[in-house]
Amino acid sequence: ENKNFTEAEKLAKESVKIHPKNPYFSMYLAYINAYKKNCSVAREYASDAKIKAAGNLDIEKRLEGIFSVCGD
Repeated sequence: ENKNFTEAEKLAKESVKIHPKNPYFSMYLAYINAYKKNCSVAREYASDAKIKAAGNLDIEKRLEGIFSVCGD
């Protein structure tokens, strides 16, 4: 596993604990898991990010890229 993904995932998880309502950290975790081919986990984080974003078009657009990585 790529060391950068491991560190990024650790930091994003810590950030979610500190700022649980911030959708960007869930989005980052979705991207990390998608690139690690953990697509079911990526979808869960993407769904969480979408809920937290509540219509934020920037986040919704970015999340589309996650699904293309997972082959959706």
